[in-house]
Amino acid sequence: MNPAQMYRHYDKEGNLLYVGISSNHLQRLTTHKQISGWFKLIARIEIQHFKTREEARWAEHIAIKTEFPI
Repeated sequence: MNPAQMYRHYDKEGNLLYVGISSNHLQRLTTHKQISGWFKLIARIEIQHFKTREEARWAEHIAIKTEFPI
């Protein structure tokens, strides 16, 4: 079983910038910092933990379809 995290990045107005999954959110955040133009807009991060990557991937799919990240 590979645990995973789904994370949401929000700006200061509460707009959802990005939804993603990772087995190590802090490491992935470093990558976003290096390559994402929206990184500096992040004001809040929410993280959900899942027992498997498949569960996290499904939750990410639903979040993207229903929450419309920028």
